[in-house]
Amino acid sequence: MIFTLCLSCSFVEDVAVVKANVDIKANEEIFRFCTTVFLPRGNMRFESAECEMRKELLKRLCFIDCKCEICTDPMKKKRAMDAYLCIKCKGPAAKIGQNMRVQCVKCNYKFTLLPDTPSKEKMVWYKVFKRHTGSKTDIEELYDCLKICENIYFLYHNIFLQIYKSLATFHVRQENAKEYLTCARIEMKLILERNVSNIMGYGILIYAVCLMTMTILSKGLPESNSELE
Repeated sequence: MIFTLCLSCSFVEDVAVVKANVDIKANEEIFRFCTTVFLPRGNMRFESAECEMRKELLKRLCFIDCKCEICTDPMKKKRAMDAYLCIKCKGPAAKIGQNMRVQCVKCNYKFTLLPDTPSKEKMVWYKVFKRHTGSKTDIEELYDCLKICENIYFLYHNIFLQIYKSLATFHVRQENAKEYLTCARIEMKLILERNVSNIMGYGILIYAVCLMTMTILSKGLPESNSELE
């Protein structure tokens, strides 16, 4: 039995069970065979293989087709999550190669990104990941980035997770429990939808959010916190 944790674009926590027809001494050989598979370009760890490769390995090693949610639903893959917004159906549109062409995962519509998209992306990522001082200008910039991203990226794109993390941090510094809780709830929803955390990790996050909210409320400021008490 092999427990793996893969955050690339496939399983979050999966268990591969391999039963040998004949017992092997201490199960060492079968363990090595299942965790390290020889490929033309070298050895590859089973848990680090990407989605398509892992599905192929499961077929070769266990003679099964994976039926997990991520393998059966292309909308759950990282390629779909970190995608642009389809101009036709508002679904996830992933890049085709290295050019400006994208194709929607949902409706298969192909289109070309607007010429100004790269400059907008560069500006947004810089502002989101720069060091914030907690000033009014910072939060205005973050909300401006949010508006731009809503017109470029699919709603579960990683950039939204980063924006709401930054907004939540800002509201902690301002000791505004109401706004912090609003941003933290969206952040938790994005984490859950993107499959980047296991159940235990998600539970710890909920605990941390509740603890931070109670800490802010215990200080009694500002007035916007009163309705949450």
